[in-house]
Amino acid sequence: MKKALLFPLLLCAVCFGSESTVQITTEASAGNPLENSGHVTLSQRIVGEDVLEPRKVELSIKNVSSKDIVALAEIMGAQETIQMDTFFDATVLKPGDALDFPQSQSTTRTPRPAAVVKTLWVQFSDGTTWGDEKDAAQLMERRKVPWIVFVSLNRFTRHKGRMGLWQN
Repeated sequence: MKKALLFPLLLCAVCFGSESTVQITTEASAGNPLENSGHVTLSQRIVGEDVLEPRKVELSIKNVSSKDIVALAEIMGAQETIQMDTFFDATVLKPGDALDFPQSQSTTRTPRPAAVVKTLWVQFSDGTTWGDEKDAAQLMERRKVPWIVFVSLNRFTRHKGRMGLWQN
């Protein structure tokens, strides 16, 4: 009889879980040109001795500056990087506009996933920046090859004209 009662209790301990929703906030920084909003839904489950934290993130980033933004780098919690770069696109994040990031889902083994977003770096369409350049290193590295190609094509077309691209 004791074994029959013990099994359902163990099964309950393996699958125990709870769910909560946390509002996303922006870490205060003087002059921060971005405002973050949204929420993170946390579903804590205990499986054996592990605590699994599946989470669903819905994030909106609003430009609260007076300038167009072409690139940004933020971090949520300790490890989740958020980046946007429209340097080579015609798209910019205009003052007052918001960018909605698609819902993302992940599972972590951390006890308390954070819902605080810290803006690390922003580049405006006029070339000025806000934040520390070192936080944009990865984003800027991705621009190198397209920039070299763009400059080369620009030089070529100035020398040979646009029709020179189509000639052998």
